[in-house]
Amino acid sequence: MRPFVALGIAYAVGGSLASSLHGIPRSTDDVDLVAAIERPHVDRLVAAWGSAYYTDAGMMHDAIAERSSFNIIHLGRMLKIDVFIAGDDPLVIEELCRAQPRQVADSLPPPG
Repeated sequence: MRPFVALGIAYAVGGSLASSLHGIPRSTDDVDLVAAIERPHVDRLVAAWGSAYYTDAGMMHDAIAERSSFNIIHLGRMLKIDVFIAGDDPLVIEELCRAQPRQVADSLPPPG
């Protein structure tokens, strides 16, 4: 998630990956996360992920406007990252404030 860190975008991993880190490991084919992405981040985020990943600026803008989600996909491995746009709900804000960095694996292909 280096592009999020590099751009100062708060995020937290959820779904199967997060539950595997805090409980019983289970198989997953994707990564789910919530991120505080705003319109000014979009072009820089697309550029940061680079050509190895599929990103769509239009989908990102729509997700921001609708407080919904979009995907980032590594083209070589077909690894899908589901990104849910963080709202202003106090629970979500607290979740992002409590997020702690964890090294899960070195196998996620680097952006760029």
